[in-house]
Amino acid sequence: MAIGLAQDWPMRLRADAVTATGEQRTLTMPDGSRVILNTHSAVAFDYRPNVRIVRLLRGEAAFTVAPDRSRPFTVEASGGSSTALGTRFVVREDGEDTRVAVTEHTVRVAYPRSGAEAVTLPEGKSFVYGPDRPWGVPTPFSAGEPDAWVQGELVFENRPLWEVVAELNRYYPGYIQVIGTEVRDRRVSGVFSISNPASAVAKLQRSLGLRSIHITDRLILIFV
Repeated sequence: MAIGLAQDWPMRLRADAVTATGEQRTLTMPDGSRVILNTHSAVAFDYRPNVRIVRLLRGEAAFTVAPDRSRPFTVEASGGSSTALGTRFVVREDGEDTRVAVTEHTVRVAYPRSGAEAVTLPEGKSFVYGPDRPWGVPTPFSAGEPDAWVQGELVFENRPLWEVVAELNRYYPGYIQVIGTEVRDRRVSGVFSISNPASAVAKLQRSLGLRSIHITDRLILIFV
């Protein structure tokens, strides 16, 4: 733990709130807005008389915004911004891309680097921006998918196993790996707990007819 803290000190100096792997944290802001940090995430706050800005420095966060027409609520991430025109939304950094998903009302998403006009994102839609992505259109998501983690769950619908395992790895203080290309693309649908990724692996084994090896408590290999 001490080594991990030492390696993470530059981020901790920049951030007002940080979570470790597998940790979640709920913050209530002075205006009544609520920020829930997901695993391995960091944010910084810039609250002034005329603006409310949250900078997502790493990871993922869910926002429930208290209305205040005189002070817009904006989340900045990877050169883009998401300004609340309603109440609830989720912002996640994934490599160089950033995903915004609206679970209630609307959000205006801008990414000046694209040269395109801002997108007004309605409830039930998500949008991804990044330096190597064309400026696209909002896409629908399955109910509960983007913020199921707030309730301690991950929801998957017909997703490849490698993608499911990649999500589980975000919450596991070690590494889970799928062995064999024919296994990686097996389709998965289901709800999994994020509090115990090892139990999620056991559930995947039963449903897909797979096996696994646990090497200490830090490495899990999944195979046929």
